[in-house]
Amino acid sequence: MQPFIDRNSPLAYILTMPVHLTAELEQNLQHLAEATHRSVDELARDAIQRYLDHIQALSAELDEAEAEADRDGWLTTDEVMERISGNLRKTA
Repeated sequence: MQPFIDRNSPLAYILTMPVHLTAELEQNLQHLAEATHRSVDELARDAIQRYLDHIQALSAELDEAEAEADRDGWLTTDEVMERISGNLRKTA
């Protein structure tokens, strides 16, 4: 019988992976850990999660802006360049 694992626990899926930091970044992280009484691992996980959340939110905002531009009839960069090229050929 396998031991019970609470899949809702943050400890259920711990992955260990090497992360290569510059000496300066490692030192800054260590100082922050000491100042906040948190572990370096906890700070690193928190920073990575916040970064990923930010990128996902930004991506969603860009997708929405693109959909809005499509609905409003905005031209893409390629379409603008195509029209400019067409106008230049007509005047040449």
